[in-house]
Amino acid sequence: MRTIISMSFLTILYLGLSYLLGVTKVMFILAATFFIMATLFSYNKQYYDKYFMLINPKQHKIIYEKHERFRKKHRLTSIISFYILSIIMFINGIIGIESNLPNEYLLTIRDFIIVAGIMLIIGIIVYLTDNYILKKSKYNREYIIWSILLSLVIVGIVFVAIEWVIFI
Repeated sequence: MRTIISMSFLTILYLGLSYLLGVTKVMFILAATFFIMATLFSYNKQYYDKYFMLINPKQHKIIYEKHERFRKKHRLTSIISFYILSIIMFINGIIGIESNLPNEYLLTIRDFIIVAGIMLIIGIIVYLTDNYILKKSKYNREYIIWSILLSLVIVGIVFVAIEWVIFI
């Protein structure tokens, strides 16, 4: 459940900072944060373990019941994911600067509540499904494949939900 709480906190923080600083500046702040996190996790294993234990203690326990090779590969894929997120946020910020996005946020309060509700439901589903996949996976490669398939399904659901909200 800490994962969902931290995701909700980050979403509220992102939206609040977007209202104050503007979307593009927040993208650069997030890019720098993710890059620093990835660098720290690459440098010292303890940083990653402490972060992972704080954010998701249930998955941390499941992963540490698996063999050492699974743990190392899981850590490596997480670090790569942080680097990829950093690059995506940086490119998003550059696109925002070039397209001259306004400083105010693009969602109204009603839209924010709808999006937050959809995100909460999807977050709970992803959390429960990911824990199930992690328990059943014997190898890290198998877990990554199932996680990618889950991500693609979730992206499809989000696109359908957004289209449904926009056209209704």
